[in-house]
Amino acid sequence: MLIQDSFIKRKEDDILTMNPYNLCLKEVFSNKQHFADLFSSVYFKKRLLLNPDKLSLYDKETHHDLGFRKENDLLMFYDDKFFLHPEFQRKKDPYMPVRILNYKYAGIHQQIKTNTKLHLLYPVYSLTLYMGESKWEHRKTLYECIHKSDWNKDETLIMR
Repeated sequence: MLIQDSFIKRKEDDILTMNPYNLCLKEVFSNKQHFADLFSSVYFKKRLLLNPDKLSLYDKETHHDLGFRKENDLLMFYDDKFFLHPEFQRKKDPYMPVRILNYKYAGIHQQIKTNTKLHLLYPVYSLTLYMGESKWEHRKTLYECIHKSDWNKDETLIMR
């Protein structure tokens, strides 16, 4: 079984439970050209120009063994190489980097559960689109969420 085959599309009825804001953004970025342009410009800073014809759309609920259950806003698989995940955010969340880490973990964990013979995992690249009413003034990286002290000062070099 291929990794991408393991991502089961949700029923059309399930989409009605989504936040209208997320539903609108999901509709806009479900267009593969828009999605490719967004990630090429913002995430890859035009060092990698994505070909929209190499994108495959996956609409998947992610689960992992810690009881975390969260719906991805949108998930695409690119050219059998990596997953791309935009997260649409209207409200400020000081632990947004931790949430993104959970999404990445869930995506990788799903790959392991799906194909235990897989030796290399596909990376999951996430991009948070904050469109709230005021400026984002919270943490932007996982590194910023971790308390710095003498006992972990050497680890900060690894985390950067």
